[in-house]
Amino acid sequence: MKAARTFFLMLALLGFLFSLIVHLLALLGRAPSSGYWFVMPFLGAFVSWICSAHLSGAKAGRMASIPFSEVVKDCPAWLKRTNYFFDAYVVLIFLGLALRTSGVFHWKQVELPVGAGFLFLSAVCMTFYAGSFSMLFGKLFGRPTGERRQTGKVPPHQNDLGG
Repeated sequence: MKAARTFFLMLALLGFLFSLIVHLLALLGRAPSSGYWFVMPFLGAFVSWICSAHLSGAKAGRMASIPFSEVVKDCPAWLKRTNYFFDAYVVLIFLGLALRTSGVFHWKQVELPVGAGFLFLSAVCMTFYAGSFSMLFGKLFGRPTGERRQTGKVPPHQNDLGG
């Protein structure tokens, strides 16, 4: 099981790096012209997400979604902050595209330009890959939540002699 987790951890890292390169190219305005390119990055991120959730033992929440607390469970603080950053980044990309494209808030039928759609999709893929990496990293290298760092201080409720 550890070998499978390590394999998918590396796969999520490579997928993230590939998605980052594709996203940077999309930011520069170099979106692919083929419709298949829209599906392939997202399909890889989706497969990585499902496998990582299964291998990490993440418990599904409402409507079979994985709660954010399960994604960053047992992760170090820097990895939690990285996930927060990418989630906020996707929201900012979405709002930026929604405000730039006329008619989105007027309930009109709007078709996004190819570059804008690919930019948003590549940002979502990066977030899925980062979440996949986090779930597996927390499972492989994280400290269980019940295990606390010893500081040498006695908690206040253990200080009372009367109980």
